[in-house]
Amino acid sequence: MIKILSLCAALLAPRSSGQDPHGRSLHLPLYEDDFNTAYSACIATNKQARKYGIDPFVATALMYKETKFSPKLAKKSKLFKKVQRLYGCEPGSDEFIKSSCSPFMLFAPHLASFLEETYRNRRTGSDYRAAIYKFVKNNRQKTKIVENMAKRFADCYSRTHPYYAWNNPFRNSERIAPPQRQQAQIPPQNGPGMLPDAHLQGMIEDLRRPQPYDRQNARLQRKMQYDVQILYSILGPGFKIEAKSRDLKNPEYYVYGDRRHLRNMLYNAAANTSADYNPHSFKEHNNGIMILLVGAPKLKITFTPLRENIYFVKIQ
Repeated sequence: MIKILSLCAALLAPRSSGQDPHGRSLHLPLYEDDFNTAYSACIATNKQARKYGIDPFVATALMYKETKFSPKLAKKSKLFKKVQRLYGCEPGSDEFIKSSCSPFMLFAPHLASFLEETYRNRRTGSDYRAAIYKFVKNNRQKTKIVENMAKRFADCYSRTHPYYAWNNPFRNSERIAPPQRQQAQIPPQNGPGMLPDAHLQGMIEDLRRPQPYDRQNARLQRKMQYDVQILYSILGPGFKIEAKSRDLKNPEYYVYGDRRHLRNMLYNAAANTSADYNPHSFKEHNNGIMILLVGAPKLKITFTPLRENIYFVKIQ
């Protein structure tokens, strides 16, 4: 068991406390010039980590990375605003370190839930790397930074406490695979309202079969497939449509074609729809942006010109 006061002092001691030729203090930069506030936040973090059985160096690294041990910075954190909502708290309203809705109190049960999800067996325990990855919303770079910081903090603590040997919880963690850029180019249908051709139908059937990638990736592929089919059903075969994704949450769509032809197709899609049960509408702005509002399913499709005959499409 570590000495919490000693750990926090070693990490946060200001440089004005004296020279340290042996590197027993890290002098971590603080968001606020208030050592006492940061020190209290560090202590609260470690007490919560001890309560929930979380490695203290990982907990300290995670909270320093996210908040710099500053209640003001924690209040602004988008990540902790979401965590507070999950626990029935008003996001960003709590500035007290030890109150029930404080990020320094809530992080522990939230992280513990991910550690329970990634628990494998008594010998290897939980996959800390996977748990941190889920905690920081699948941010691979941030996960690696937290892991490296935890190693630094453990090394710093062991310099003044040589009897302490850190059992690195990342030792048995699985490697997080780098995100893959997804692309999907689907050939045009035979025309608006027509069933997809044989090649496209084959791609759809492939997506329905079990895939060698994770569930979230498969869900993204299906969404991209569905969205591109909607675009082809509206625009017809006279346009090239490209779908890309830089991550697992934000697919991007591009349409290549003549502006006048695109405008006519969107106008016809709105004009030829029965207003009794499925009204569509078309809007055109002076900056070149064109918007098609689809009645069923309710969609807002925005075409933003990037260069000549190239449009970025956003489907909402």
